[in-house]
Amino acid sequence: ASGARLHAAVGSAEVRERWHARFGVAAFATLVDPSALVSPSATVGPGASIGAGAVVQARATVGEGAIVNTRAVVEHDCTLEPFTHIAPGAVLCGSVRVGRGAQVSAGAVVIPARLVGARAMIGAGAVVVRDVPEGATAIGVPARVQ
Repeated sequence: ASGARLHAAVGSAEVRERWHARFGVAAFATLVDPSALVSPSATVGPGASIGAGAVVQARATVGEGAIVNTRAVVEHDCTLEPFTHIAPGAVLCGSVRVGRGAQVSAGAVVIPARLVGARAMIGAGAVVVRDVPEGATAIGVPARVQ
């Protein structure tokens, strides 16, 4: 964005959200690593960060202040609500929705058409085969809410 001079390079969704509220969305630059592959039909919101080797496929939406980290994959028609974090190596299959401030940790996989609720946490290496409620923590293979 023209005039953008900040980027909230911090993992905490709460901190990123607070900074965006404090300084205003126009103050934040959107960062896309040159090695990332982002479909022309994808939408990347203000202040978002797309890391090295990440893939964002057709018609995916990456919300304001969201992070798609190193080598993460966001497949077609996924929606990442604002301030989500898709950690290194995580894979979201098609039509996954990740709620505001939720995190899908390193190496986790979410099968197609699942919902990860707002502020939920998916553990590293988990395989999500059922929707995960808002605020829940899900770990394991298959992922179970703790």
